[in-house]
Amino acid sequence: MAKDLRTYLDQIKDRIVRVRVPVDPLTQMGGLCQRVEQPVLFESVRGYAGWTVVDRLLANRELVALAAGVPPGALVPSLGPRWLKPPAHPAVTVAGAPVKERVVKGDVADLEALPVAISSPGDSGRFLSGAHLVSVNPETGAQNAAFVRCEVTGKHAFSAGIFRPDTLRNIQLHKERGHRTMPIALCIGHHPAYDLSASASFHHPGFSEHEVAGNLLDEPVELTACETVDLTVPARMEIVIEAEMDLTRHVPNGPFGEYTLQYGYDPHGYGATVTAILMRGDAIYRHLNSTRFTDHQVLTGTAHAVQIYNDLVAKGHVVHDVEFPPYGSRMLLLIKATPRYDGEVRDMFLTACARNHLAKWVVVVDDDVDLDDPRDVVHAMATMADPMRSVVRIPGLPANRLNPTARNRTNPYKCVSGKMLIDATRGSTMGSPKRRKAMERIGFWPGIDLKDFT
Repeated sequence: MAKDLRTYLDQIKDRIVRVRVPVDPLTQMGGLCQRVEQPVLFESVRGYAGWTVVDRLLANRELVALAAGVPPGALVPSLGPRWLKPPAHPAVTVAGAPVKERVVKGDVADLEALPVAISSPGDSGRFLSGAHLVSVNPETGAQNAAFVRCEVTGKHAFSAGIFRPDTLRNIQLHKERGHRTMPIALCIGHHPAYDLSASASFHHPGFSEHEVAGNLLDEPVELTACETVDLTVPARMEIVIEAEMDLTRHVPNGPFGEYTLQYGYDPHGYGATVTAILMRGDAIYRHLNSTRFTDHQVLTGTAHAVQIYNDLVAKGHVVHDVEFPPYGSRMLLLIKATPRYDGEVRDMFLTACARNHLAKWVVVVDDDVDLDDPRDVVHAMATMADPMRSVVRIPGLPANRLNPTARNRTNPYKCVSGKMLIDATRGSTMGSPKRRKAMERIGFWPGIDLKDFT
């Protein structure tokens, strides 16, 4: 059976918090999603009879590993060789797609009939935060899927704040050909492997991020043609919103609470007019609360961690894990490694900075540190790092415009920030073997498990 949101929910049914009392999506749902630390399903949405809403599907790295089909203790090393590459299974096109069980077009296609929630109290409106925007390269015909900021502005309209480079490229190529509009589709609600792949930014000639999800699910992706725009979308999505994006003018978008726990700048979005809405008969709405420490941070960090891991391994470094922890807002990067020679940790730092402009703090620790335990990470920093000898600072490197300490944040071509390395390892195995031995940390008693005594 093909995998989708429903098969995943059945797989994690014992972990789901079910909220049965009525919840208001405008004033309550976002606050509840901020506080829950596991998958949550809202069974009664005030003002939207018959709808259910889900969120926090990737609340921790264990759930990410489950969604990706890899061992929980080896998430990034297992994803490295199998994920961000051409599809192992060619996509297949189907006609009788589940997402077409209900099709409404034109004036009947009403965005305000969907239970779109407000994530943060200062958001300017309701954002389709769990949607992947699908667009096409008019030169090659290759599609792209990416998370964007889509704000509902009326029954048949929304604004799209675009950050992702491939989507911006497709917009520019349409403009260069004299097109005043660009066909798009918003895809909401599928197996979380699709969310993971849509959050990745990587070179993918001839295939889309959605097709890469098949590498995680070990099955071909089922696609179906849209009804009013010339695009294909995953056939087992819960909801697909087809639209034409107006490329002739910019419209307001935001403010919107971002993963930095601040309200992001207005990206000068493009307006879009809905042409059709496709849905399953009993569609489930996939919400993606953006704040505070939610799936938003987990999703955006996973692909970056895999890319950095692959680069480090390709250079011959002995790397055990890489993580952008959710509490670090994608500005803190943790690398678990075994340095073999003096200076190697600095080389890892420079490699990570060259690959990724998001992180401004890079902490390298030994293989006995649990990256999922902030206590363990901070302990290694406090005991193993020397404030004078273990720190490297570099000014003026490319930075993320959402970084609140970056300079020239309004100009993407001039936005820069400093970067810092904290070497919290015990030293290199060949260059400092005595130091490594002398600074070994006390571990847990071997062979003792509380489960055996309770």
